Amino acid sequence: MTDTPVAQEALTCIANALLLKESTRDIFEKYNCVPKVCQGLKTINNIVKEISSSTIVESSPINRVTLLSEQLKFLFNLMHYDPKIVREGKGKKIPSPSPLPLSPPHSHAIHALLNFPVAPYKSIWFPPEQQTQQYALLDKFLETLKTMIFIAIKGDPDADIENGQKEYGVNFDEVIPPLAVLIRKLAEEDELARTITRNRLLPDNVDRSKPLEKGDSLSARLIRLMTSVMLPNLKDGISELLYVICDQDGHSEKPINPITGQYLDDEAPSLSDMTDEEKEREAERLFVLFERLKKTGVMNVVNPVEEAAKSGKLDEVPDNEESD
Repeated sequence: MTDTPVAQEALTCIANALLLKESTRDIFEKYNCVPKVCQGLKTINNIVKEISSSTIVESSPINRVTLLSEQLKFLFNLMHYDPKIVREGKGKKIPSPSPLPLSPPHSHAIHALLNFPVAPYKSIWFPPEQQTQQYALLDKFLETLKTMIFIAIKGDPDADIENGQKEYGVNFDEVIPPLAVLIRKLAEEDELARTITRNRLLPDNVDRSKPLEKGDSLSARLIRLMTSVMLPNLKDGISELLYVICDQDGHSEKPINPITGQYLDDEAPSLSDMTDEEKEREAERLFVLFERLKKTGVMNVVNPVEEAAKSGKLDEVPDNEESD
């Protein structure tokens, strides 16, 4: 078939039909179209080589980045639906997108890499001949994860997420989890990869004199994510990753509160030891958390703080006590 604008439009219509209507795929296979498409791709190979060259203008509609994105999506689907395909290939160097390093084609590359097993390809994941840079790929993944977490999570994940996603135009709960899963996969099957990941995400010098979710560090932001209501996929991905890099064991020589992560000796006073102002602040915090949970629509919950206020059980702190 001649490569003309009309032919391209026709192919687009066919591709959309195959994507949106599953039954059309059987018709496509029935008329032996798959080999014909492959032959067509081989025929226009020179065009692909031209686009893949460094001389192509990156601002044009079809360039190296868009071509690589489509190739990676194609590769992902081939590997996902046909596990017999041999996993091999040559690397391509494309600078990381800015400001979001997990934008196409890099996000598509993460999806494709999820289909590569670790054990049979350790020499590719962690090239032994490179020695000092043997885990450079893992380092790149960890640096990308750190950048994305610092962009997505600033204070309270559920409070910040809507503004963040509007600003960058992406759904962080869809974009970041595949990378967390990939890192977890590498950490599960390689001991040194697990150690490197643990040292980067949960350094030993973490301050346990206060709840671990407090502060601006990477580990604090990751732990705040573990209680998120608005980011369920990312919450699960990060929780599973942290569990793996901790050797699936939460023991410690010094007693630690499993909820806050603080050493028991350094914990804040219990409710009975709180001042009235501290109790009021805690009640406000719980009120906000329950309101967010209600907005998700996952479950119909009654805010206990609101109920207590309506019934008169929750009294405000008198002015004379506030001034003391």
